[in-house]
Amino acid sequence: MSFARIKAFWGKKHLVLTKRQDTSTRLSLKAHQLPSTILDTEAEHYIDNILRIYAGVSQLTDLRPSSITNTLFSELVRLCVTVIPRTISDLVLQDPRISTILPDLRRICAAAEAELESHWAEAISSTTSSKDAHRVLQSFPYHNNYEQLTHLELSAISSTGVSLSSVSKIAFIGSGPMPLTSFYLLSELNSVILEDPHQAKTINPPTPPSTPGNQTPDNLPLVLITNIDVNARANQQAQDLCTSLGGYLLAGMKFLDAEAGSNHVDLTEFDVVWLAALVGAGQKEKEEILVQVVGKMKKGSLLVIRGAWGLRGVLYCDFDATSSAVTACLDICVRMDPFGEVVNSVIVGRVK
Repeated sequence: MSFARIKAFWGKKHLVLTKRQDTSTRLSLKAHQLPSTILDTEAEHYIDNILRIYAGVSQLTDLRPSSITNTLFSELVRLCVTVIPRTISDLVLQDPRISTILPDLRRICAAAEAELESHWAEAISSTTSSKDAHRVLQSFPYHNNYEQLTHLELSAISSTGVSLSSVSKIAFIGSGPMPLTSFYLLSELNSVILEDPHQAKTINPPTPPSTPGNQTPDNLPLVLITNIDVNARANQQAQDLCTSLGGYLLAGMKFLDAEAGSNHVDLTEFDVVWLAALVGAGQKEKEEILVQVVGKMKKGSLLVIRGAWGLRGVLYCDFDATSSAVTACLDICVRMDPFGEVVNSVIVGRVK
């Protein structure tokens, strides 16, 4: 084939391809326009439901557990953990009707969460035996959520190359009246010490050992977690809870009344520090607290931060770990956004 024929052939071929591409582009544009209406409709579904639930919870004069309170907040949680396209969740969260109520809705959710944990802590502490205390703890409606979240956080920490052991020192800031993350951390980390590490195991609240105290049968120290909370009553409830549960939940937990980042708290001894999701009401406040906390930690230690992606951001404020304030003091190692019933995202940073 001559050069002229080749040129003519490829010219026609290019023309055909161009026409096909133009047609494809037009179809793509039409397809994009159609789903936008569907996206708006789907977004409205979530907006309407969030507004309806907000109208209900904002009228409650008592946020302690009750049939109406439990129903409203359970419905809100189920709605917010639904996995939907980011385009839809962005439409929902950016809608002025939602963005204007989010601070108040999150405040109400935080207060209701505190009441829920306080109620259950008292219920567990009122039991007459350690066995009954563990049975009631297992019926706490969100214990699976905390169990899975703790497992996720331990996986995130492991991905940084850090292996927690009996000599690791851990602090949890914002532990509250039911320090479930600390419970599951103790259960998981102590099982590594007490059991064959090659055996499959699950994270469950540990049953009391046959002998009291904070030593293993081999006289090895168990993991110790320091729980820090500004609310003295919450700390007392948590201590009473540990007493009722017994075992190394009692021996492995220490409590300290203090604000996050307080000058009265020395964090230099800890290898890993957790910041609870409710520590700080928004990005700016969280950043300010984070900078204070990190300033009291040793170089190379890890900070675990909790955020919330997608509609989960209705319940908890998400956290942008890429801001200049954060990256100035932390090397962000990993972020994990969960699916399923786990609400919080996990962010792990290493102190510079």
